Amino acid sequence: KAATLGPLLQQIMQLYQAEFRQRGVHCHLYIQADRAVAYDAAQIEQVLINLIKNALEAFTLPTFSRASPAISLTLNTIHDQQL
Repeated sequence: KAATLGPLLQQIMQLYQAEFRQRGVHCHLYIQADRAVAYDAAQIEQVLINLIKNALEAFTLPTFSRASPAISLTLNTIHDQQL
């Protein structure tokens, strides 16, 4: 079943809003193109959650010295290819 990814990204970002605020992390979601694609929602959701968790963990490393950490997620079409 084909669906757009935008709503899933928005849902995941909403899920982490409280943690972003608590850690002082600025998070930005840019949806530049949101075409319907076939994907496994559970698998894509897990991948996105893992990426966000990894980014949040990286901000707590002793070597991270940025005063204002930020996470940016961009949804866009790389190229338009017809199969």
